[in-house]
Amino acid sequence: MGNFYFAQITDLHLGKGLNPKEAAHNLRWALKELMSFTPRPKLVLVTGDLVCRGTAAELLEYHNLTKGYALPLYHLPANHDLWGEPDAQAWKKIIGPLRQSVDVGELRFLLWNDIQRISNDKWRAEIRPEQSAWIEDQLSTWTPQPSIIAFHSPILPIGGNYHDTWCNSNANEFLDLLSRHNVIAMITGHWHRNGEWMVNGIPLINTGAL
Repeated sequence: MGNFYFAQITDLHLGKGLNPKEAAHNLRWALKELMSFTPRPKLVLVTGDLVCRGTAAELLEYHNLTKGYALPLYHLPANHDLWGEPDAQAWKKIIGPLRQSVDVGELRFLLWNDIQRISNDKWRAEIRPEQSAWIEDQLSTWTPQPSIIAFHSPILPIGGNYHDTWCNSNANEFLDLLSRHNVIAMITGHWHRNGEWMVNGIPLINTGAL
């Protein structure tokens, strides 16, 4: 797969949260730290909850804080990034696409938005038909070469169902899709702590909040 590495940051919660100054400081520190590495990572996955309230102003603050760093940042949104606006247009205009595919050497990275709005103040993780079709297409054109899937909320089986935001959702459909391809890892955030599990034979790697 080549001699390279990638980095991940997640759950930055920039903006009008409990610790806005600390969040901005932590982000600047992390970016400066990544800039100091030799060589630098080939890409940096930013796996959701960049900001707290999801307003366009907060997203613009994040954009302005990060634009001066020569780092390959790739983003996906979660509920905190989207709930302050009526739709995802502010995210698309300021940050970028809701999902994207990035090839580095013989490895393909897919980033997608698993957290979906089901009402004004309720969100859950699920895979919708257009997302399933996109992921299937991206993996089908790449397999047998390996892929890594990045999304926000860990998908962890528990008691015949799934924990947290994937509970009573269509997690099985998503995992069945991945099982048909050479997916070597799932990368997530959301829980603000580190952990690693095997789910359907695929490592699930969860990273704590920045």
